[in-house]
Amino acid sequence: MYSARVLISKSRSEDVLQTNQEGIMLSIAIFPCLFTGAAGIVGELSTALNLKVYTDAMILADMKKYYDIPVKDLDGILFGRLKKNSIAHIEKENYAKLLQHYLQYLQKKRNRNSLHYGLHTSLLTAHNGKIVKILITDTFAGRQQRGIKFEGLSEEEAAICIKRYDKKAHRWTQFLFQKAPYDESLYDLVLQNKKGDSTDITNKIRSFCKNWTYRNQTLPQPRLMAQSALFL
Repeated sequence: MYSARVLISKSRSEDVLQTNQEGIMLSIAIFPCLFTGAAGIVGELSTALNLKVYTDAMILADMKKYYDIPVKDLDGILFGRLKKNSIAHIEKENYAKLLQHYLQYLQKKRNRNSLHYGLHTSLLTAHNGKIVKILITDTFAGRQQRGIKFEGLSEEEAAICIKRYDKKAHRWTQFLFQKAPYDESLYDLVLQNKKGDSTDITNKIRSFCKNWTYRNQTLPQPRLMAQSALFL
């Protein structure tokens, strides 16, 4: 089962300029949910659709080159725990705006479709071109078993990793949208990977993207200042 929050149209959108070898005329953004097999699905999609992959690590490493800000600082301020004072809030908002600007710059620079995977996908909007936002998830027990099977963790270790990661993701989406990270309203498509069949999930994404239209996309937008102090 999967749910979608956009109109599925049989006709292709005339406004989309770029196509890949399969005729999918948009970029794909997958929000990470730990131990759901999403990373493997990203690899399959990248190969099948000939899309360049961008992860959080890649994006932050590139930002370090452009803005001379250490990756550790970028990661900590953007995705770390927010201190309870106004200065820390402004700093986090400034860095989020900086990341958002960089993603827009990256899209204009490449001028082609891409596949994004990471927390940074929350900041991708229509300014980044036609992009479909996807969440791949599973039950807590399913994720826990995947952590045990594929990562060699104990039951307790897997549970701790999931809870720690979910808290990090929650801080990020709560800051941007005042919503939980796995709230379906944040995504065009939500898929449950209960069977662990990456090929099946990949095919569902490809099928969805072939018929997707951005015209009725009404996803929440990040709640950032109209203009950041970093750009004054």
